[in-house]
Amino acid sequence: MTELPSQRELYSVFPEEVVRAITSRFGIWIERGDLDFDERISLNQQLPEIKALKFREFLEKAWTK
Repeated sequence: MTELPSQRELYSVFPEEVVRAITSRFGIWIERGDLDFDERISLNQQLPEIKALKFREFLEKAWTK
């Protein structure tokens, strides 16, 4: 596991062993594809009549006066 500088900041809140265990587990899940979304069951596929906003569109609507 490669430790990122931002992870070191978590050691003041969680023991280093816990942070390493969690980040290692996430790395395994990502590598195996366990966290990949199946587009066939996405709401966009199930409800094509509803147009979802892109994140940029959401921000523009939320923050533009």
